[in-house]
Amino acid sequence: SGTGKMSNLNNSTETENISDGAGTYPWANLKDSITNIVIADGVTSIGSKAFIAYTNVTSVNIGKDVSEIGVGALSQLSACTTLSSENSNFTTDATGALFDHSKTKLIAFPCGSSVEEYAIPATVKVISYGAFSRAAHLKTITIPADSSLSTIGYGAFAFTTALETVNVIPASVETIGDIPFAQSGVKYIYCADK
Repeated sequence: SGTGKMSNLNNSTETENISDGAGTYPWANLKDSITNIVIADGVTSIGSKAFIAYTNVTSVNIGKDVSEIGVGALSQLSACTTLSSENSNFTTDATGALFDHSKTKLIAFPCGSSVEEYAIPATVKVISYGAFSRAAHLKTITIPADSSLSTIGYGAFAFTTALETVNVIPASVETIGDIPFAQSGVKYIYCADK
């Protein structure tokens, strides 16, 4: 709860992990007992890595006043099946994946969902830091031929143990963060020819 901007206690970027401040949010000692995250109306931003790897969280609700979600803030929520937003700054698709309002940035995928195949919308330019990290059931990711994708964030598909195939990383990709597929089950990654 509260109002205004949530403190940003970490300086990670979409493609680079920086350990400073991670785990120092006031609620960090409650990490294992938190099952639902509700960002109240009046809060305008969520700090980077604010809830990273809160593995017992099953749902996240983003209040109507949030306009910014920090890097990795909702990453690695392995039990999460519901990401919802009550404002026009964010949207979700049929699987529950969370995007900015124009669907150019894929912020987080509900990692506890049973979805096995996912097609990234052609409008997505950035797959955020840890966006799919710990999505246990995901087997196939498809990126369309007409994709606008330019950036794959740090650890975007890390710990996706069931992931086998990524079709097709387009030639439009300019930046890939470190360890995008760390400890994943990926067997096949197809890349487009220029």
